[in-house]
Amino acid sequence: MNDVTKVDRRARRLLRWYPATWRGRYGDEFVDLMEQEITETTHDLKRTGNIIVKGMKARLGEVGVVSPVMGTHDSPRGAIGTMTFLSSLFVVFALYFWSFAMLTWNSNYRWQASTAVTVWTGAITVVSALMVVIVALVFIAFFVRALRSALTGHSKGLAVPLTAVSASLVVLWWSVHQSIQFVIARGGIDWASPGSAIKQLAGATIAATRNIIWAWTPSGYRLLSASGLVFDLAPVALLVLALGVAVLIRRTEFSLFAGRAGRVVAIASAASMALYLVSYAGWIVAGGPDAAAAGSFQPLTHMEFLLLGLMTLVALVGVKTARVELRRRSS
Repeated sequence: MNDVTKVDRRARRLLRWYPATWRGRYGDEFVDLMEQEITETTHDLKRTGNIIVKGMKARLGEVGVVSPVMGTHDSPRGAIGTMTFLSSLFVVFALYFWSFAMLTWNSNYRWQASTAVTVWTGAITVVSALMVVIVALVFIAFFVRALRSALTGHSKGLAVPLTAVSASLVVLWWSVHQSIQFVIARGGIDWASPGSAIKQLAGATIAATRNIIWAWTPSGYRLLSASGLVFDLAPVALLVLALGVAVLIRRTEFSLFAGRAGRVVAIASAASMALYLVSYAGWIVAGGPDAAAAGSFQPLTHMEFLLLGLMTLVALVGVKTARVELRRRSS
């Protein structure tokens, strides 16, 4: 193999860091530039690292996780993908903290929560339910649409994300199913008694979400076994699910009406995340953590407050995405 061939192969290996759409538009120019630079400087770690970072950013932009690197006429699709990715992660954390607030409010019948704590707990419950409905509807709509497109051959590149989403759903279902065994063992949720039902539902929710969020912490450590491995894979499955759905949205053709509806849902998702954080902040200021101790329930830990901070960052990215999309519509 001569030196020219080696340089060309190295340049094309570096090109693979970028997504297919980027390679199709800029690939030839990139390879020419890299061949010149590699000829002048054979090994350059700074150059390689810079290409890797920019390539990953381009891939994240391709699925709508960050702003697209190259211009595109398909900005609504990117906004929908971004918000779906963010809200899919956010809703799991939101359900964990909702169940904590609900169990605090309903943990001891001898202790009565204050009016303020009760009001904010109700607000958290309403916003959490709204977020679950939005995420579920978006997921079902775009997953079914992507599946139809894959079966009819109208869209390409759907087999891998569809498989990844399906596999992650199986892992998450198994994790959740095993986590709520105590509810099933007791005969399920007593829907005839609203007070008991909401407490049982909160207990099952906090058990399921805790196994996803804290699976890799010392408290979530499990011995090596088949079920333990599934539990340990739950955080990865959640991330794969969120990414997979975002990819499906970016690669699936859908109607103008669906695009407009998805854009409205994206804006509603951002608003819901912001409202949730406002409600939870109100619950904390009203004495929610103190109520936990008074109601014989473990108060929020420092790690959980850090997690709330992470959720705030996710919500800020979502609000920024929604604002950009609103300005784009008005222009």
